[in-house]
Amino acid sequence: MIDDTSFKIIIELSRGGRSSNAKIAKKLGISVLTVAKKINTMINDGVIAIKAVPNPNKMGYYANAFIGLDVDLKHVDQVCANLINNPHVSMVVNCFGRFDVLINADFLDWEQLQNFVEVDLTRIKGITGIETFLVSESKKRFKGMFHENPGENVPVCLDEIDHQLINSLAQNGRPNYADLAKKLKISASTVSRRVTSLEKEDIIKIMAIPNPSKLGYLANAFVVLKADLSKVDMICEKLSTFPKIHLVMRLMNGFDIVFGVHASDSDSLYDFIKNHIAVIDGVLNSETFIRGNFLYFSAGAMYLPSLNKP
Repeated sequence: MIDDTSFKIIIELSRGGRSSNAKIAKKLGISVLTVAKKINTMINDGVIAIKAVPNPNKMGYYANAFIGLDVDLKHVDQVCANLINNPHVSMVVNCFGRFDVLINADFLDWEQLQNFVEVDLTRIKGITGIETFLVSESKKRFKGMFHENPGENVPVCLDEIDHQLINSLAQNGRPNYADLAKKLKISASTVSRRVTSLEKEDIIKIMAIPNPSKLGYLANAFVVLKADLSKVDMICEKLSTFPKIHLVMRLMNGFDIVFGVHASDSDSLYDFIKNHIAVIDGVLNSETFIRGNFLYFSAGAMYLPSLNKP
C-alpha cells in the first residue's frame, strides 16, 4: 500500500497530469524534491501511469468493441506487448476464465473495426480465437472527465501533428517538450501551444491513471450480463451508481451488458456480484473474468478506479 502523501499526489495528478512538481508541493506543504521522488517511484513501481486520455467523441470514434481473445499461454506476454502498440487499443488485460486476454478498441467506423478483427488480430502469433462484442453505448466510462453536453462533443478536425502528439502523450503525459519537439520535428513552443489547446478544447485530458492492485484493490474483474432486454437501460443506470464499478457498456451481441469492477479481495468481489448484482431486477445470468497480472490502459484509459481507499 502507498503512503498518504503519495495518495494525495495521485489525487492532484488525476486532476491535472501536467501540474508542476512545484505547484503540487506548495498545495501539499512538502518539498519539490519529495514530490519529484514520489512521482518517479510510483511510475517506476507501476503504481500510476501519467497519460493523455483522448475524448472518443471529439476524436470521431464511433465503432467500439470489447474483444475476448484465446491465446496460447506461451505467447501471452508477446501478444499483450504487441497490442499495446496499437493506438486504437485502449485496454489490454490478461485474465482467468473463458478468455485469456481482454481488449477494448475504438475506431472511426465499423469497417475499420472489422479489418482490425479479421486481419490485424489474426496475424498476431499466439492468438487462437477471437470473440467480438460490439458496444452500442458507453454508459459509464469517462465520467466527469469530459463535457457531457452532446453539443460540446462533436468531432474536431485534427492534423497529423495533433495525432502524433496525442499518440505520444498517450504513452507519456509528462514528456520533455524539447525531446518531443525533436522527435516530431517541430519547435518546443509549438508542442506546448498544441498540447494546451488539445486540453482546453476537451480533446484530451492528461492525468494519472492508477493501477488498482497497487492501491489495495486486489480483486479486479470484468463481468458480462444477460438481461431482460426491456430492462437493460435501467440495469445500466443501477450499475453506474456503484463506486466499485468503473465501466458500464451496453452490448449489441453475445451479452447485453459488460461492466468492470474493482474490489479489495476475492471475498468482497464475490459478495458484491452475488448480493448486489445478481439481485438486480432483470439480470438473468452473468459470467466473470478475473484480471491476471497484466494491466495496460493507453489511449482510451478507461480503467480509472475511484480514488477512495478500499
